[in-house]
Amino acid sequence: SLQILEKRLNPTGNDLKRFKIAQREVEHLENLVNDVLVFAKPAAPKKQPNPIRTVVEEALALADRAIAEKRIEVQVRMADDIPPLNLDAAMLEHAFLNLVLNAVDAMEEGGLLKIAVREVPDGEGASSVEVEIEDNGCGIEAEDMRHLFNPFFTRKRTGTGLGLTQVKKIVELHQGAVEITSGKGEGTRVRVRLPRERTEVSSGCDASAPGGERNHAEEEGHGEDSRDR
Repeated sequence: SLQILEKRLNPTGNDLKRFKIAQREVEHLENLVNDVLVFAKPAAPKKQPNPIRTVVEEALALADRAIAEKRIEVQVRMADDIPPLNLDAAMLEHAFLNLVLNAVDAMEEGGLLKIAVREVPDGEGASSVEVEIEDNGCGIEAEDMRHLFNPFFTRKRTGTGLGLTQVKKIVELHQGAVEITSGKGEGTRVRVRLPRERTEVSSGCDASAPGGERNHAEEEGHGEDSRDR
């Protein structure tokens, strides 16, 4: 790999810059290929009881370098009485990581990222688990909101335009919904709702935002722990 070659050659000056550029381009191509593969033929989720708390924490851990590089403050609030949900942990971890990285990209250095996990009523005695990811970044233009879930739509110079499409697909495969609220210069809030299914773990079987007008993009399908990272 380029990392191994860099260690062996120990380049300096312009050679080192070229190595770094090549490394970024290879990473971009890898991400592009992976995104296209997931978009073209998403796998069926392998659901089993998993704590949503762990899934969110793993996604945050994977984004740790990006968060540290921009010195982003992370505030996490998670209800501590949410039972395990029937879900594909790897799939949802990928979706939450995508959302966290989008939030980091949208913020200047020293930005604030808020993540909340809570149970919300759906009516008629049912409930869902809601994961909310909010940033204080640049926000989204009103005319872009209706295109957010369209494949290959992006305003990023190196983006594939498949990130939010994948998020939507993954959440739909879990019978959930995604809602995005944003406004130019007002940050962005993403809410992912997943239906709560009561599971028998032992059986081994699958059983408020800144002021101003904000825009919405939506796709259908007790105790609290508060920590600053």
